[in-house]
Amino acid sequence: MTSGAASFTGPLFVVGAPRSGTKLLRDLLNQHPRIGIPVAETHFIPGLVRRHGNPPRLEAAGGLEGLHREIRDTAFSWHMRRFGQEMPLERLEAVEDRSSWAAILEAVLRFYAPGGKAPGFIFGDKTPSYLSHLRLLKEVFPPAR
Repeated sequence: MTSGAASFTGPLFVVGAPRSGTKLLRDLLNQHPRIGIPVAETHFIPGLVRRHGNPPRLEAAGGLEGLHREIRDTAFSWHMRRFGQEMPLERLEAVEDRSSWAAILEAVLRFYAPGGKAPGFIFGDKTPSYLSHLRLLKEVFPPAR
């Protein structure tokens, strides 16, 4: 493994056409001890960025509480609650750089990532429809793969 590969900690996006094997790929990646991708698809990243700008203007969302409520009201959060996971507001409050979608969304995705939070842990997301939002994802997450 090269030093660049060893230092990559995410995000890793699994995208693709419907019925193309993205779920199988996510499940295989989640077997690796350093990779964790939530079992539900987020679908909300492009909408958040469109609504609140880049960099995020959270005052329009009602601050962190409003953003937390907005994320909590998504189908993604509903699915994750079915798996016994619900991100507390404190998780967003702990984000140091609140002017960065990368930092905010990393906190969300790492919270829901299975497999632990060890140093060097790679977080990600599997939302096949993000195939049509690759430019936005690269803008928000420059190191994304």
